[in-house]
Amino acid sequence: MKKIILVLWAFLFFACSEEEQVKEQPLPALPKIQAPASLQGLYLGRIPCDECGEAAAVQLKLELDSLGTAVISETDYESGQTTLNKGVYTDSAGFLTVRFAESSRRLYFKRHDDFSFHLADYTGKEYADESGAFFLLNRIIKPAQN
Repeated sequence: MKKIILVLWAFLFFACSEEEQVKEQPLPALPKIQAPASLQGLYLGRIPCDECGEAAAVQLKLELDSLGTAVISETDYESGQTTLNKGVYTDSAGFLTVRFAESSRRLYFKRHDDFSFHLADYTGKEYADESGAFFLLNRIIKPAQN
């Protein structure tokens, strides 16, 4: 019996001391994403809400088509209420202007890169929250269907 315990003890000792050496291999490089040349597509972000009180924001979903039409969906984070509007958009020198069809309201965005815009005023000054983070609209790229 002592020999069996001794053999088991030795086996456990050697089994635990031999660690498998796992070779780490670097991950392959991801292909660079090409942004479509046109502005048309879906954008999502958060912008301040003037009617909602201090430090409140709404989720903005902006869909731009190839004809200059914009569909604007604003969802209040607290109440969950969504407002849907239509409008038109123009792009001039990296500055996107969205005009609402039913009112005189306009939204201005300054191009940040091929995938995002910063909310701005009509002069191009970008808005930021209390922490200094800009209000961004990010382009949503749908993966290619195989």
